[in-house]
Amino acid sequence: MMSQVRRTFSLLNQRACSWSWFRSSSSSRLLTDSGSTGLVLQSQSTDVYQNLALEDWIDANVDLQGCGVLLLWRNQPAVVIGRHQNPWTECNLPAMRRAGISLARRRSGGGTVFHDLGNLNLTFFASKKAYDRQRNLKVVTEALRRLCPGLDVQATDRFDIILNGCYKISGTASRLSRKSSYHHCTLLHSADRSALSSVLRPSCPGIQSNATPSVPSPVANLIDHAPSLQWEELLDALVQQTPAHRSAHLRMEVKSGRIESCQLDVPADWLPVQLSGELSGVLLGERFCPHRAAAAFSALLRSESGESYKRLHHLCDAVLTAMG
Repeated sequence: MMSQVRRTFSLLNQRACSWSWFRSSSSSRLLTDSGSTGLVLQSQSTDVYQNLALEDWIDANVDLQGCGVLLLWRNQPAVVIGRHQNPWTECNLPAMRRAGISLARRRSGGGTVFHDLGNLNLTFFASKKAYDRQRNLKVVTEALRRLCPGLDVQATDRFDIILNGCYKISGTASRLSRKSSYHHCTLLHSADRSALSSVLRPSCPGIQSNATPSVPSPVANLIDHAPSLQWEELLDALVQQTPAHRSAHLRMEVKSGRIESCQLDVPADWLPVQLSGELSGVLLGERFCPHRAAAAFSALLRSESGESYKRLHHLCDAVLTAMG
């Protein structure tokens, strides 16, 4: 990642033997092999360009062979167009300028979407072999059904999620590389639908081009049909913990390639505070490099044994995966 960018995210659902997405049966996990590792990351940035860059960085740098990553992120108001789309036929550029709404192009295909803080973005990263969009959408629909049993949510053959048979609450796009893949989707919780409808209209109607056009659909927010649904409840439903799970939160600030601050919060009943502090300490001042971090972790691990060693080892592996 570029210098001067703050790298802050959360590592969720940590447990001694593996990482998993949320409480569910094995058939609806993104990771079906209990011996595999995986991460759930939550970006603390709301800048569309930083978050799209973070997506690309994870795709290019994290080894996804046997490891899945789910990234959760939100943006300040922005319009994001697909890789093969024409902005003049997809969005109202003058209205966006007046409102200070950013325009960004992502590297995946698919249609144009409006982002704001009422929209949750989910990016599922996996190896190319493990790429499965329907399985990923099942993670979302099952979480919503568990959270709000009265909602009728279904994934379609176009990989959208439809509410009550007619309202689109999630669009989808994906990108496949030689060895890796990612599939991202939106989830409308409380987006500004007035802004959405005003900016998702062409600036210059009638332009003829080979660009991929969006397919308009009626949309709805989840809170339109579940008014009491809180944002944190939605996040919790997507990454719900079981009693065997623990949460670990990692926050780093990286400038000019060096780790200037590092805070690792781990439940004290799972790993002693002293050990998590020592793990954070060995990273401070080091270059943001997984190989350098692995060497520092090896020295730290040599001083431990038994259950502490196992838990510290899994935590080190999770941090290294996050670093790429």
